[in-house]
Order: sequence, then C-alpha cells, then structure tokens
Amino acid sequence: MAVAFQVTFLTGSISAKRNDDDRAVEWPPHPARLFAAFASAFFEGDEDSAERRALLWLETQDPPVIWAKSTVGEPRVLEVFVPVNDRKVLDNITDPLGQGRLKKPRFFTSASLSDPNVVYHWPGIPDTEILQALDGMGSRVAYLGHSAHGCPRHRADVEAGAARDDGVPGNLPRDARRVPPRSR
Repeated sequence: MAVAFQVTFLTGSISAKRNDDDRAVEWPPHPARLFAAFASAFFEGDEDSAERRALLWLETQDPPVIWAKSTVGEPRVLEVFVPVNDRKVLDNITDPLGQGRLKKPRFFTSASLSDPNVVYHWPGIPDTEILQALDGMGSRVAYLGHSAHGCPRHRADVEAGAARDDGVPGNLPRDARRVPPRSR
C-alpha cells in the first residue's frame, strides 16, 4: 500500500505565504511543510528510532503527488512593521530602549478555501514499522503554515499507483515546490 496523508484545514482557510511572493498564498502547502511538521513531531517526542527511520525513508522518496481540489479565495494580506534584529544594525544604535530601531515590513497572507482538504501521496511502499511510525508522528502534527489554522491529518489508504480524478494537482509548477532534499 502506498503512503498518503490527508490534511484538513479546520478553519476553512490557510495562512501561508509563498516563498517567492509575500502577498500570495501558498496553496497547496509545499511538501517541505509537511516534512518539517513530521520532523518537529519527532524531535518534540521521544526521538523514537522507528520514527527516525520513517523520516529517513520519507526524505528518500520522490516528491509526493498533491491532490488539492480547493480553489483559493482572494488573498488577505496583513502588513505589519517589525523592528530589525540584525546585529549589524543594532550595534550602530545608541538608544538603549531601541526606540530608534529601523522597522521593516512583514506580511501575513491568508485566504479562504472552497475545500479544506489536501492529500499528499507518495507512491513508495514502506514496511509496516515505517507506516506505524508515520502514523504516530502524523497524530502529533497540529498545523501546516500558521498555527492559527489547525489541521488534523490522518493516513489515507491508497493503493499503489492509484489516481483520483476529482482533485486537481497543485497550482505551482513542480520545480517551484519546496521538497525535502535527500539525505538531510
């Protein structure tokens, strides 16, 4: 059986900006976000050896096929100004309270979704121990993107080579997606 994880955005929206455009929503979320969420679950847990093997297996796989049926609503962009914490800038400021610090814009981008589900499908077939470890880590992942948009995930049973015709693959070209590099 191939590996597939379904992620559901509980609020029906996503807060995640694209890497190449602060004002655009990243939909569907890049596979690297899911991989990082699994890695976070691993490191926040007991660092189980089976989970470590599962992460190593996952990073050797080709990028997953992504099924995301949703259309993304008009992006909402919140622009805030954040004090610069760059050491080179701070060393030149004589104001101990930092009142004179430069502030740079930071963008928080979100959008509503017509369907809050996305499925990541890896065609590789792992052994039972790896599947169980992925399930364990998956049960501890709370969000992808911003933490305000919780998303439970579960492993979906997908036969090897299965395809769905009710979803649309991600809206970014394959080379624009961030994926975990092999042998991290």
